[in-house]
Amino acid sequence: MQLTINSPTRIVASVKKVLRIVAEKQDGLFGIWPQRLDCVAALVVGVLVYETAELGERFWALNGGVLVKTGAHVRISVRGARGGGTLEELRTILSTETSARPNGETSAEISMRMMEANFFKRFWELHREK
Repeated sequence: MQLTINSPTRIVASVKKVLRIVAEKQDGLFGIWPQRLDCVAALVVGVLVYETAELGERFWALNGGVLVKTGAHVRISVRGARGGGTLEELRTILSTETSARPNGETSAEISMRMMEANFFKRFWELHREK
């Protein structure tokens, strides 16, 4: 599959030969493999995982968005995305950005961090069950 992640101002990532993708909708995680039927999904704030044979698993923190799968192409439009590396690299990026903010965080920012932490916990539990 080919995965493209777009923000309003640029192409954030374009990856070829993707083996699988795991994303999160409001009702939970779902997977996309090459043989899956075409679909559209509204994504919540959370973490996107994709895997390639060369790089293994890669992780992106997404600020919500829309995923569209048509044939071998998966396109994701988001307001913002961070990452593209390992889970530990993503955690470091998010931690650095959070610590750089002033103490006057808004409730939306705090809620987003809580959702991200909850996702990491659920993802880790799912990953350990393999």
